[in-house]
Amino acid sequence: MLDCLHPDCDEKFDSKQGRNTHFASHNDCEDIALKLLSDTEDIKCNNCSEKVGLSSAFYESRFGSWNDALQLAGKEVNQEKDISDEELLEEIERMSEDGQVRYDEMNEDGKYSARVYEVRFGSWNDALNEAGLDSWDRTGEENPCWRGGVTSYLYSCKYCCNFFTDYKEYDRTFCSHDCKSLWQSENWVGEDSYTWKGGHETYRGSSWESAKQSALSRADHICEHPDCSKGTNEIGRNVDIHHIVPYKYFDSHKEANKLSNLIALCPSHHHQEEARIWRIESVGRNS
Repeated sequence: MLDCLHPDCDEKFDSKQGRNTHFASHNDCEDIALKLLSDTEDIKCNNCSEKVGLSSAFYESRFGSWNDALQLAGKEVNQEKDISDEELLEEIERMSEDGQVRYDEMNEDGKYSARVYEVRFGSWNDALNEAGLDSWDRTGEENPCWRGGVTSYLYSCKYCCNFFTDYKEYDRTFCSHDCKSLWQSENWVGEDSYTWKGGHETYRGSSWESAKQSALSRADHICEHPDCSKGTNEIGRNVDIHHIVPYKYFDSHKEANKLSNLIALCPSHHHQEEARIWRIESVGRNS
C-alpha cells in the first residue's frame, strides 16, 4: 500500500495513480509538491516520478513548465541551452554499446534527457545519426533490434467470432474497436455496467449542488488528474465532478459530498476512474 504524499493525510492506496489523484484533491497540494521538489537531491525531469512520486508532467501542468517549478522550489533550473552540441554527442557516444543507444536508456541513465536531443537535433534518430550511430527507424534485418522476425498469433473475436491475427502475444478478445463497443453495449448493462448507480436515480442529496460548485471552484474548472490540465475550453463544457469513494457507499449525502471526497476530472479521466472502480467491484462480485 502507498501512503499519501501529503504529510497530514493518513490515506493509503493500492496504486500510484489513485494516490496521486487523491493528493491532487488537497487544497495545498501545490505547496506540498514544491516542498517535495525542494527537498529532493539530484532531481531531473526524467527521474522526478521515481524520486518525488509525482511526474514532471504534474509540475508542468500546475506551474507552467518544469523550469518554472524548479525555480519556485528554489532549485537550479536546467541549463540545456548552455550545453554544446559536442557535449551532447559525447554523452551519446559514452552511452552507446555496440553502436546502439535507446531513447529510454538515455532517459534512465544519461546525463541529459532524450528530450534535450529532440529539441537540439530535431529528433532522437537525427541525434544518433549526428553521433555516427545506428538509428532505430530501420526495418527487418537492417534494424539493430532484429532478432529473427516476429511470430503472428491467431485469435477469435469474442463478438463476431471471426479469426484474426496479431503480432503481440497476449489475450486479444476483439478483432476491432467496433466489435468491442458492440459487445460492451449489449453486456455492460444494469449492474454489470461500471456506470451503474442503482438504476436511473441520480439524486445526490441536497448538499450536492453546492458541493459540486465548490469542487469546480477549487479546481478552477480544470481536470485535477496529475497528468492532465484540460479545462472548459478544451472539452467544450465543465469538467465532471467525481466521488473518489463512490456515493453509494455512504449513508449520508453530506459525508459523500464532502469536498475531500470530490475531484474534478475531464471526461477521459473520469471514464478511466469509473472503469477502475467497476473492475475492482467486479472482482468482489465474482469471488
